[in-house]
Amino acid sequence: MELTKDNSNNNNFIKNYENHIVYIGNSVYKKNIIISRRKIDVWNIIGIESLSIDDFSLILDLNPEIVIVGTGDKFLSPNPEILYNLNNNNIGLEYMITESACKTFNVLLSENRNVVAALYL
Repeated sequence: MELTKDNSNNNNFIKNYENHIVYIGNSVYKKNIIISRRKIDVWNIIGIESLSIDDFSLILDLNPEIVIVGTGDKFLSPNPEILYNLNNNNIGLEYMITESACKTFNVLLSENRNVVAALYL
């Protein structure tokens, strides 16, 4: 299912997410990723339910205004340590299922917000 029409002229606009696969530009991602306006990295985590602040080091290096965590097919609440740390650094944090995280990332990207999405596939 195509998520939204790309009017952003941004290479990292998420074209599609289905069957635990993300389509960005002409690339296909089948592993967990961290995506920002300028960069895409593999997100090497053991599991989405056991995240710690250490799992956010690559994300925080990007100096985001907002972090969106895609939690796969089920909704999870953030670890209080992560929430506390990001809030203390004036960084917004939202957890949502990955499909919603992809859509939200595109909207915020199109608004020129400094957003980073960490997507668990």
